[in-house]
Parts: sequence; C-alpha cells; structure tokens
Amino acid sequence: MSKQFLPDSEENLPGRGEKGNSRQALLLVLLVLVAVFGYLYFFTGLIKPREVAKEQAVQTAQVKKPMPPRKEQPAGNGEPTAKPEEKKQVADKDGKPSAGEPGQAKPAPAQKPKPAPVAAPTPAPAPAKAPAPAKAPAKAPAKAPAKAEPVKTAKAEAPADRKAAAKPAPAMKPKVQAKTEEKAAAAAKPSGKKPAPVAAAAAKQITKPAEKQVAGAYTLKIGAYVLEKNMRAAEAKLKKLAVTPVERQKIHKTEPMHRLYYAEFSDHESAVADLKKLQKIAPDAFLLKEGDKFVIYAGSYYSEGKAAIEQDRLFDKGVKLIMKKAEVGVPVTVLTAGSFAGKDEARKAVARLKKAGISATVINAGKKK
Repeated sequence: MSKQFLPDSEENLPGRGEKGNSRQALLLVLLVLVAVFGYLYFFTGLIKPREVAKEQAVQTAQVKKPMPPRKEQPAGNGEPTAKPEEKKQVADKDGKPSAGEPGQAKPAPAQKPKPAPVAAPTPAPAPAKAPAPAKAPAKAPAKAPAKAEPVKTAKAEAPADRKAAAKPAPAMKPKVQAKTEEKAAAAAKPSGKKPAPVAAAAAKQITKPAEKQVAGAYTLKIGAYVLEKNMRAAEAKLKKLAVTPVERQKIHKTEPMHRLYYAEFSDHESAVADLKKLQKIAPDAFLLKEGDKFVIYAGSYYSEGKAAIEQDRLFDKGVKLIMKKAEVGVPVTVLTAGSFAGKDEARKAVARLKKAGISATVINAGKKK
C-alpha cells in the first residue's frame, strides 16, 4: 500500500505510457519508409535507372565496326597495292596456285558469321568514286547470294571492286577540277567588265552639274507688238531702267482682228472709186479681194475698243459700218531685252520691270518667239 502513494515511482507518473507508445509508432514508420525506399532503389528503376540499355548499345556499336574491309578500300585506290593483286590474277589465269592463297583462305571462314556487314560497305563507295562504270558494282552483289563458297566470292569481288575504284577515279577528278576552274574563270570575266560602264556613267552624272554657266544664256521677253507706237514706248522705258541690249524680231503671227466692213463690188474700177472717197474721212481704209468680189474696209484694229470708237466717229459723218472679227496674219514685232548668265539674275530684273509697269518673262537666249 505504501508503494501506491510514492511520488517518485516512474509507473505512477502521468503521460509516461503515452510517450512510449508514440516513439514506438514513429520508429515503425521510419522502418517502413526505409524498407520501401530500399525496394524502390534496388528492385525498380524509378530512383536509379538501370544500366542494361547502355551495355546493349555499346555491344551493338562494337558489332557494326567492319574494320578490315574499310582498310582495303583506300588501299585499292593506290598504285602500290594494285601490283600484288595483279600477280594473283596472272597466277589464277595460268592455273598455278599462288603461295598466298592458303594463307588468305584461312581468315575467310572466320568472316562467315558476318557476311552482311562485309558486303554492304564494299559496293557503297565504288559508285560514289566512279559514276560512269555502273556495271562493276551491279555484278558484285549478284554473285554474293548465288555462290555458297565464301572464299571464291571474296576473291572475285575484291579485284572487281578494286579495278572499278582504281580506273575511273584518277581519270574523272582532273576533268571535274578543270571544268570547275573554267566555270569560275568564265563567271569572273563578265563581273570584271560590268563595273567599267557603271563607273563611266557615274562620272558623267557627277561632271554634268559642274558645267559653267554661259554668259547671256537667258534674256527677257517683253512682248509682241502689232503697233509700232506701243513698241517704241516700251523701248524707251527699258533704256531708262538700263535693261540692255534691246532687240527686235519681226514675225508673221495670226491674230484676231476687228475690221470695219463698208461695202463690196463686183468690178475693180468701181471699188477703187469708192475707196478714194472713203479715205478722205477714214485714212486707214483699204481694199481686199475675197473670191470674185472686191471688199472695202474702213479700218482693221487689234483692240475691239478702238474699233468701236472709230465706228461711232464715222457713223456721225453718215457712214454706216459693220464690225467683223477675222483671224489675220499680221506682222508682229517681238521685243527682247537684257542678257543674263543665270535664272536668278534674270528673275531679279523681271521684278524690277514689274514695278515700272512692264511685264516680262524669262526665256532662253535662243528662244525669242
């Protein structure tokens, strides 16, 4: 009874049993996790991939290496290796076995388990080096499956392949190189010729703007005058403004004129008699022959206003006139002034004449009409 009430006893402490149970549970969980991890690591490929696939890949790579046949192919292209083969062929033709045949027949059975890799690489390089003779590589693969003896097929195929590889290769290579060199030279020739005209055209374009301006290349067209009075008045203004030299050029130009019609006659004598009477009051009257008739006009005016004034004046004196429009070729005087090297200088002179009441335009010195 005394032990039940002792405070220092471990069995009577509260919560001691529960802690022990929890520790045991944790240990069990850890053991289970370790066991699962070990199973996954050693017996499955989830955590650590197996290396079986790599070993198989290495084995397949070793099986596919046909080292002996690849060494024989470059040897067939050279001249020194071809000599012992020719000796063997001569010995076969004579029917005498050569000393090297028994030595070569022994390694042939060792290649029996690998006939496919040996036959595959030999015909492949032959057509690449010799595209023209296609008969040799065609016969070689046909003989391999037909004959069962490996020793004879190896002897027959080897010289045929070596001959096909040795003969065309040295003959084709220099031709191909010569053709490529000729094509390169032909392509280089036109390319060297083209820049010459391009450079010449560029030089012409550059030199054109550098041309010097000719003195007197431009002049001013003042106007075309039918009446001499108006032309002389314009010349006087130009001299005051010091725009020289002033030049005249007479041309025949079709202009719309306003004529004052008086009468027409069938005979010339009666027309001349009436013209003399009319000229006493109209000094500008004249006679024209139009078809079979003779027509008298009291005057012809460039301005319609002046023609109307003259018509009213003669009407007051008892002469009835009719105004008619007509396109008439009349003598016209074209007036030009000034001599300028550039357009800018000529335009300044035009502005100066405009202030004085004279209209002018810039033209080339050769165009005065």
